[in-house]
This record gives sequence, C-alpha cells and structure tokens, in this order.
Amino acid sequence: MQKHSTNAMYLAEEFEKLGLKVYYPGLKSHKQHELLKSMMNEGFGFSGMIVLDLGDYEKANRLMESMQEEKVGYLAVSLGYFKTLFSSPGHSTSSEIPEEEQKQIGLGREW
Repeated sequence: MQKHSTNAMYLAEEFEKLGLKVYYPGLKSHKQHELLKSMMNEGFGFSGMIVLDLGDYEKANRLMESMQEEKVGYLAVSLGYFKTLFSSPGHSTSSEIPEEEQKQIGLGREW
C-alpha cells in the first residue's frame, strides 16, 4: 500500500504541474488535505486513487488511451487489478445512473 500511495502521489504531482485539475488527498491543494493528513496511517499514505477533471469525456478518453499506449496502465471498468487502471465512471461503472442524478451527486461524466 505504501508503494501504491507513493506512485499515486508522484502522478498527482506531475498532473498538477501540467495544469490539470487533480483531486488527490495527498496534495496540499486538496481542500481537505490537513484533515485527511491527521487521519491517515503513515505506513499506508493517502491511497492510490486519483481523480482528474479534464472537462469533457473526449479529452479524458484521449488521455486514458494515450496512457494505455505508453504502458502506464489499462483502461478498465474495474479497479480490482494489481496494475494501474483508469476509468471514466460516468461512462462505465456509473453509466446506469441518469445524467441529471450524476450531476446532483457530483459525479462528472468527464472523469
């Protein structure tokens, strides 16, 4: 878990440097960073889950396909694998939720 978290932090920082909108609790820019820092187990870090808001599905899909082509990880609908996976939940795991309801609960279709 520690390596998983370390890798996620590295990617989150690099994405943020590129100017992408990144949600990762390990980043100081995360609005609840200090709260999460006080609650986390230092041996495990902040987790391996990162959210990028690219603004629309086409941009998100291009990035995920590019990262897959560069062997960064795999485009998948599941998060249950030992290698890096990416997903656009608004178009995969949560696609059965009506778009209006997705907006109400804060699930961006571009993720």
